[in-house]
Amino acid sequence: MLSKELSPEVDRIGRHAGRQVPLGFSDEVTEETIRQAVAEPLKALTGDRKLARRLISATLAFSLTFVAMAVSVSAALPGNGLVQALVAVTVVLLLAYVAWFVLRAVVTARAHQRRTLSLELQAITAAWHEIFRRHDRGEFVTEEETMRPRYPAPAPIRFPADIAELRQYTAKWLRYLGAIDAVPAGPRSAFHAESGALAGIARIGLRRAEVHSADVHLLAEEARKLEQIAVIFTDGRVVPPSAQVADLAGVALFQIDVERSTIAPSNTRANALLRAVEENRSPATIAA
Repeated sequence: MLSKELSPEVDRIGRHAGRQVPLGFSDEVTEETIRQAVAEPLKALTGDRKLARRLISATLAFSLTFVAMAVSVSAALPGNGLVQALVAVTVVLLLAYVAWFVLRAVVTARAHQRRTLSLELQAITAAWHEIFRRHDRGEFVTEEETMRPRYPAPAPIRFPADIAELRQYTAKWLRYLGAIDAVPAGPRSAFHAESGALAGIARIGLRRAEVHSADVHLLAEEARKLEQIAVIFTDGRVVPPSAQVADLAGVALFQIDVERSTIAPSNTRANALLRAVEENRSPATIAA
């Protein structure tokens, strides 16, 4: 369990984030920006659960190995009743311990998760209070305002979708990638959405259409004319050579899960864009 003594430190983290978040954006964007701003400090404060998960995995692996060895010994000495009984008792006790250990770990993990979510809510609330105080003081821009606004992932799109909906959807993903000036593209554009740094297209809902090298080359050339980075979102299959061609052409490829509204990078350029977002940098810092 996490100590109640963390509360003052959590409030400090929230107030600090509230002084860094830029004002003038929608509540949804401000909330996501705060959430991202407090995530790392809270993780450092509450600890990482990776070590606990590794310990559980190691315990299970050791237990299975021991059981297999015990069964082998028992099979090798079929006529020795004492050995058979000792092996059976040992295996039962070990399995009982493993069950207790795993159950205890699951209960502890859930309690830790609930406490972590509670602390996150506390930090976000403290950040909002600081933002309200800034509004009351008329401090719309301060030297501490260093965070870039973070847009949340768009809501799942419904199919069939018309071209206007696809353009809006793509613009929202570009904003999620840090291009806060992204807007739907015009009818003559080869892309669905554009910003000063990125130009994106969503190849989705096309019965799992494949992304080929020719598609990548065409979009790369169009983006190069505008000095932008081309971004392709697809729910189809990326043909293996296409990812390498995309890297050479400076195109970012993302595999998109439309139902869950998540994206995963498919090449190096896409990874670089996500890294820029995590480091609070504009996509314009990525060389086109």
